Order: sequence, then structure tokens, then C-alpha cells
Amino acid sequence: MSTLKQKKLFERNQRICKQILSGKHLTKVNKEFGLTYTRVQQILSEKFNISYQDILKERRQKLFQHRLKLITEKAKELGRIPTRREMSKIFGIVGSRHISYAKILKQKGYQYAKKGSSSNRIDDEALLQYLKDLSNRLGRTPGAKDINRGQKFSHLSYYNHFGSITKAQKLAGLKPNKRGYTSNIFKK
Repeated sequence: MSTLKQKKLFERNQRICKQILSGKHLTKVNKEFGLTYTRVQQILSEKFNISYQDILKERRQKLFQHRLKLITEKAKELGRIPTRREMSKIFGIVGSRHISYAKILKQKGYQYAKKGSSSNRIDDEALLQYLKDLSNRLGRTPGAKDINRGQKFSHLSYYNHFGSITKAQKLAGLKPNKRGYTSNIFKK
């Protein structure tokens, strides 16, 4: 092989390596250079001793750290764990193939209970006690918005356990709110 051809191949291989390391996806690089996916991986491995799998692992870790930061900021702003819907507005699809929302929350020390998971079941008594404590703190019967602001449980937990918030309020020994608003909240 002539030195000119070797030089062109070397320059091409360097451009491939630079593009991959700068964050360009392998499928875009292989189309641009007219090479197979496997051949681009071989070039990285043989010529530069770089594993594409290691590059992907590093990218996933950076993405994970970035999402963790966003979730933490949102949690501080809201004063509670953000919902999956709230987070999807910030960074698109939350549960990507590699990084799930639950994994991110777990890393930060939060517990994100999956629906129907027996290991994450909440005790009925704990829910009712929380409702009573929240009522004492607020000086009135808490509604769904109050429960959600309280950070510990979601109003959906009360629906799942008792069928409605009103039923939970009655079981906790509280006077249920009128439908549609929290009692005495709008009176002057």
C-alpha cells in the first residue's frame, strides 16, 4: 500500500475517532464514512485502543448525573419528589432504555414506589396517621393539594388504599371537606 493511501486512511481514522469522542453516534459516523457499524468499532479498537462500549458507558454516566442534578433541583423547587410527568417536561422521555426515573431517585436516596409492588406497600395506619398529623399542622382537614405538598405521600395513595380521600378523612376521624375545595381556605 502506498504511503499516500496509508496517510489518507490514517487521517480518515483520526476523523472517525474525533467524531465519536466528541459525542457523535456510531450510526451517523458509519453512514458518513460509508463503513459498517462493526468496521467503525474495529477501527476504534485496533487503531486507537478504544472500546465503543466504554464510550457509551461514560456517556450514560454523564447523562445519569445530569438527570440526577435536574431531579434534585426540581425536588428543591417543589419541596417534594417530582412526578414522572413533571420530569418528562424537563428532559423529554424519562425512562430511557438505559436510565430509569426510579434508578435516578434511588441514587439520590428517594423511594419511588412502583404500582402494585409488595415491597413498597404503605401501611394504612401510616397513611391515616400522616393525615391526622397534617391536619393538626394545618389546623384544618387537608385536601389532595395539601397531601401532595406534604412530601411524604401522594393523594393517589389514599385513593388506592381507601377508595377516596373523603373515606380516608372519615377513617382518620376528620371532618371531610366539601367537594371541590378545601374548607375554610377561601373565607376571609
